[in-house]
Amino acid sequence: MHQVPLHQYLPAYYKANTVHQLENCYYYDINNAHLDALTEIFPDCAASFINLRKKITQFKREGNYNEAQRLKDIVNIYVGNLGRCLNKDSVQLGAKPIYGRYRGTYEYIVKRTRNKLQEFIDKSGGIVLYANTDGVILRNPESITEHSTELGKFKLENTTGIVYALSYHEEGKTPFYLYQYTDESGIQLKGNMPLHLRKGMDLSTGRCLTYKTVRNGNTFEYHNKEIKEFPIKLWQK
Repeated sequence: MHQVPLHQYLPAYYKANTVHQLENCYYYDINNAHLDALTEIFPDCAASFINLRKKITQFKREGNYNEAQRLKDIVNIYVGNLGRCLNKDSVQLGAKPIYGRYRGTYEYIVKRTRNKLQEFIDKSGGIVLYANTDGVILRNPESITEHSTELGKFKLENTTGIVYALSYHEEGKTPFYLYQYTDESGIQLKGNMPLHLRKGMDLSTGRCLTYKTVRNGNTFEYHNKEIKEFPIKLWQK
């Protein structure tokens, strides 16, 4: 059965167009979930995959985050290509999708990761502020999972326990969700705002970019870009 990755955003009772400063938050994700799945699918290559994970960890420890991300991207692109649609342009015009021979392997990896993340959420309890593929932000969880850097285990990403969250909806602009936390390398932003538009954003100030997405052929353009001031609401434990 076809499954999509787990996606959840800020619950509706958190008012839109307000930056919510939330305490006692934990952002966990699976260490290289796709790479972990490949160790199961290709057991003879497991040692090499584990060593690749160690290299990623080493690059992060050295502050070489670009190289760590490059290695992660290689794995993610490989897995993505297993499930790629062969007639993507035609599908946009209403045709039935045609997939390559390894689509089943891709579906298995997606289902495996989704189930692993859902089991973690169910075990931890608390309020789900954000869940996306292999990571989740939980507020006031009932149990805290130990941090691990091992392949396939859950690691704690944020270091302060504070998360800023913004759900933006306004007529004439593109709606989005944006989350901010701090890890060992500094401020990080998650959500569905395009990556290149997040540069320079800091929700702790209440200031954030708004925009309108316009499709131009096979690409997207971003018009009416404007920095807006949003009120900040503090949510304590």
